[in-house]
Amino acid sequence: MGVKSPADISATFAKLFNARDKTALVSLYEQNAMLTIDGAEVARGHAAIAAMMAPMFESPLKLAARAAPATRAATPPSCARIGR
Repeated sequence: MGVKSPADISATFAKLFNARDKTALVSLYEQNAMLTIDGAEVARGHAAIAAMMAPMFESPLKLAARAAPATRAATPPSCARIGR
C-alpha cells in the first residue's frame, strides 16, 4: 500500500498502525529507508524498521492523524514584518 500524495501519509500511517498491519505500514518506507524514534538509535531497511516498531505494535496505543494545509507564502511568526 502506498500513498498518492505527501498529504496522505499521516492518515495512512495512523490507519495502518491502528489496524496493526505491520507489513503494509513498513511498506510505506523505501527499501533502504532510515528511521529513528529517539534520535539515538537508527534502523535502516524494512526488517530493522519493523523491529524498531515492534514494541509500539504490542502497546494499546492508537494514533489520530490531523493535517493542516500548507501554504507556500507562509511567513513564520518570528519573521513577520511589522509596520507594513
